[in-house]
Amino acid sequence: MRKGGLLGLALFLVVLVIVGLIALTFIGLGLLGIFGFGHEKWFSLSNCHCECSTMEAGEVREIGTYNGSKVHISNLVGRLVVEEGNSPLVIYSNLPINVSQVGDEVLITCNECNKYKDGKIIVKGNLSELEIGDVLGKVEVEVPLRILKVGDIMGELEVHAPVGVFESGDIMGRVSVKALKLVDVEDVLGELKVMVPEGYGVNLKVDDIMGKIKNEAKGEKKVKVNLEDVMGRVEIING
Repeated sequence: MRKGGLLGLALFLVVLVIVGLIALTFIGLGLLGIFGFGHEKWFSLSNCHCECSTMEAGEVREIGTYNGSKVHISNLVGRLVVEEGNSPLVIYSNLPINVSQVGDEVLITCNECNKYKDGKIIVKGNLSELEIGDVLGKVEVEVPLRILKVGDIMGELEVHAPVGVFESGDIMGRVSVKALKLVDVEDVLGELKVMVPEGYGVNLKVDDIMGKIKNEAKGEKKVKVNLEDVMGRVEIING
């Protein structure tokens, strides 16, 4: 073997030994933190969800009425129900929500929802646009909408009323939506069910899908359905 080859081999072995020593050091520190000096803190953190109890949210009450056709809801842990009703908008909840209005848009946030269990928000009225983000729980939409945007949801989303445009991103769980014109879905892990009107098919565009797609929607008229980065099961039907 040439001198250069021996030198290269020697350097490789030295680097390999150093990497191995560093790895062993980290493993030792980790074991020491779990089973040694810091084991009390480790187990207290792992059991926090059992010991750190949440408060009962209590009875749902009326929060107020608002004149707006657009609603933006964020930072919710619990259940959200959006119902059809007469104007103006009426908001009910058993959570310490913050409600404000900017122009025609009503903003609902809840920074302390994670401290409560069985929390619920009800929005009742005639809406044209609804935007929902940062939700852990279940969302039910029972009012027809021109535009529905959702993102950062972990749980279940059920859209029982027809929606003109549905846009979603970063959802983990189960999604069911009725769409009239456009469905644009990105970054979903779970189940997605898209229902289009009778007599409508879909113009389907798919990119990076890992799972099964079942398209049974048939008709001459078309609804655009764009799917990107979806892992799970997708079903498209008339309904």
